[in-house]
Amino acid sequence: FFYCFGCHKGGTVFNFIMDVENLSFTEAVEFLGRKVGIQVTRENAETSEKEKTKDAMRELFRRVSGSYHYLLTESQAGAKALAYLQNRKLDKDIMERFLIGYAPADPFWLHGFLEKKNYSNDFLRSTGLFTGKNPRRSFFVNRVMFPILSSRGDVIAFGGRLLDGDGPKYLNSAESDLYRKSENLYGLFQAKEAIRKAKTVVLVEGYMDVVALHQAGIENA
Repeated sequence: FFYCFGCHKGGTVFNFIMDVENLSFTEAVEFLGRKVGIQVTRENAETSEKEKTKDAMRELFRRVSGSYHYLLTESQAGAKALAYLQNRKLDKDIMERFLIGYAPADPFWLHGFLEKKNYSNDFLRSTGLFTGKNPRRSFFVNRVMFPILSSRGDVIAFGGRLLDGDGPKYLNSAESDLYRKSENLYGLFQAKEAIRKAKTVVLVEGYMDVVALHQAGIENA
């Protein structure tokens, strides 16, 4: 059991994990099962449609994040973005640790790529990766991409910095069943072990601030 003498919130270990990790009860049970090495199986109950959709979104975001990272580090299309990051003194290891990527200048590339992976148009429309006016046009175009991870390490959203041209300097994913801006901090997954050891946290404004501090060895940022 847990109890907070400040806000008077309390409950079981399951309530604690549900609040801290932003999980449903079922997800919290499975999370704890993995922690202690107990296989959790579901009997006489099907996974809810909402949980199935959240799992599918996590898997999609993981794939998209990996594709963006590949485009940045291994393709000619990402050369300009890679040069920008190298000019900012970021090395390959830190880009890999934060899964930094590149969303290509072709606004229709991502939809075509995911269609070939057999994702349905209806599902893709619900992900927030595409614009409302044109569900085939990427929300992030010609941007350095910063995947936002949950405290468990799942990709749950993205931030994108414009390289050149018109548009806001930064764009961020809209809120969803996976992502609440008030409940998630960029870099927390990468920093949490250092925060535990240091018993302090360095809170900064932007994505590049976090990454630059980690590059400089300040890993509790």
